[in-house]
Amino acid sequence: MECPTTLDFTEALKDSPRFRKQLHDHEQYFSKLETKLNEVLRLVTAMVEYGQNYVATFYNVTSAMSELSKESFSYDPLTVGAFASIADAYTEVVNFHKILIEQAHWSIHKNINAFLKYEIGKVHETRQHFEQLSASLDEALGRKAAIPRHKTAEVAESKNALTAVGTCFAHTALDYVAQVNVTHARKNHEILDAFSSFLRACRTFFDQGQTFFTGWSTIENGVIGDSID
Repeated sequence: MECPTTLDFTEALKDSPRFRKQLHDHEQYFSKLETKLNEVLRLVTAMVEYGQNYVATFYNVTSAMSELSKESFSYDPLTVGAFASIADAYTEVVNFHKILIEQAHWSIHKNINAFLKYEIGKVHETRQHFEQLSASLDEALGRKAAIPRHKTAEVAESKNALTAVGTCFAHTALDYVAQVNVTHARKNHEILDAFSSFLRACRTFFDQGQTFFTGWSTIENGVIGDSID
């Protein structure tokens, strides 16, 4: 999946066989890239769904533990206080995980999906225009070639039509090349930033967890420790 060489605007105006070959290589590259990115989106979606189920189940465990404390240990205030401290810690952990899972969606899924929609989508859209104008140019060339030379009026009319179509094709070819080059220029940092932003969210997740448990350890060694002892 090597990146093809940069498209040249001069070759685009010539519409040379070399340009068509390079264009095909770029189209193949973007097609494979799109497939890979869609696979990433599918996996991130699954990860978010599993994560949401994990958070919901973890929350249910916290609720069940609180109910257990109230119903089965209400006679012992010290134990009830220990359970409450654990429940508070569980709640914080649940919130940390919830934020991390949301970041997986917003950082990776949303950004890569935006790249596919706005960048790869523009390549597909410009390609369609290019292919339409290319077909129109071939038709105009065929019509001009089929008109006998002695029919000067029809020859002149077909020549004007061919010139108009050729001009539109040249503009579309340049637009296509520009869009391909722009998408190549954007893909590296936009895709890299999507994955990097989630890694920053992971770092924040662990930093916040460490900060919380550093302060919570005092309570753990106090109320909970005394209750267990």
